[in-house]
Amino acid sequence: MTTKKLFIYIIFPLWGLGGLAQPYQWQWAKAGGGENKLFADYTAGGGIYDDMIYHEEVVALKNTSDNHTYLLSHVGYGNTNYAGTSFTTYHKPLAIDNYSNIFLSKVDCEGNYLWHKVFGGGAGENNSRSMGIDTSDNVYVAMRVWNRGYHDSLANIAGTAFALPVHFDTDSIMDHIPRNWGGVTLPNVKSPAHKKLALIKYDNAGEFQWLRMPQSDSLTLNTSNAFDYGVTVEPNGTTHWLVSMGNGSHLDGTINISGLAQNEQQFYILKYDSNGNSLGYLPVPFRPNTESYHSKRINFTYDPLTQQYYFTSLRDTNSYDEFVTIINNQEYRTSILICFNAAGQVLWTKTANNAWSA
Repeated sequence: MTTKKLFIYIIFPLWGLGGLAQPYQWQWAKAGGGENKLFADYTAGGGIYDDMIYHEEVVALKNTSDNHTYLLSHVGYGNTNYAGTSFTTYHKPLAIDNYSNIFLSKVDCEGNYLWHKVFGGGAGENNSRSMGIDTSDNVYVAMRVWNRGYHDSLANIAGTAFALPVHFDTDSIMDHIPRNWGGVTLPNVKSPAHKKLALIKYDNAGEFQWLRMPQSDSLTLNTSNAFDYGVTVEPNGTTHWLVSMGNGSHLDGTINISGLAQNEQQFYILKYDSNGNSLGYLPVPFRPNTESYHSKRINFTYDPLTQQYYFTSLRDTNSYDEFVTIINNQEYRTSILICFNAAGQVLWTKTANNAWSA
């Protein structure tokens, strides 16, 4: 059984002069993706728009100075292509893979394929929410990956489903995670293969520039949890990346976290220049009531003119504490917009009491 393709990218003409709407006539449309994706289990509380598992969808578009477009999506597996141009993903071979890979592509003003990159590995939750471009049309993509890759020597063990390690296209491949010779994960062995956060840069021709994975090299399976909440890019290529991380010595030893529970997180904005050099970090002056936000329910951006950050979190139910934001020990049980400065001071908040009773 197959499902429909992930995206249909359609261009319409602008509205008429004087604010009078003209009949829309679409100029072109392009479809892409894979034939297979997760079959939703609604009885388990999941579904096609589940907050944690990413399916086939477009998450961001960016137009370049020469009227080309970057397209950031999630893709399934099987006959993966963009408008007939095939591309390879890194899903689990010869098995149903419930998770998506990340697909970055560039198209011209007519939607014609120019180049692409695929990020992800087999049997892992690989997802991205945002990308940014600078004035030279370099593109920066932030993501969260989950590496479950096997060593090649474990590939043919009976009863195992060999999973590829996380690939950043063909530009970088993560090491396999520590396993014993029976294929069982060794949860207490430290390895950089457990890193979850990645920020990658390509130039406008698709040439790899750099990859940054800021977590500690000494992570175990149980201390590696982290989340990507989006990247915003200044015209000069300075990136501001909102993340959360657990215990460890991160960002080359400049962030040291200890004393947290296994899945508890601290929130930071990590800054890099256009060459990938660290410009330090900013502790975020708020947090969710639980371990993390649902990344599909937040937005994050930075205004270089005012040097202020803006963060929004959606809350549409009263039944879960994970939609609660805490600022200075005060709980906000509504949707919220937060403005804070580069010193980490909250300047103002706006709330909307749109919660409904479950």
